[in-house]
Amino acid sequence: MKCYGLFHGVGNYSTYITNRDIEEFNSIADAKHAFWVRADFDSYYPCVDMTMEMQISFEDPRTDGSDIDFIEFGYPDRIISLGPRGGVKVERC
Repeated sequence: MKCYGLFHGVGNYSTYITNRDIEEFNSIADAKHAFWVRADFDSYYPCVDMTMEMQISFEDPRTDGSDIDFIEFGYPDRIISLGPRGGVKVERC
């Protein structure tokens, strides 16, 4: 099932949500893997801390405008975060 993710690395990332901030995944498992790679100190995401999360939506929230157009993400279907012992957890919203 295709899903769309919005990654928040907490205070080190912008709070604006534009079309270019939405990532497309083929499944929740793919989104979990991408999240775990970033949690494992990926050099592309150097300022991520342990309170990061990824909000997942099953509907595409992007608009027809340009990459810098703002969108309203709405309420997510799932939230991916790190558990208390460092594992990846997926919660229903």
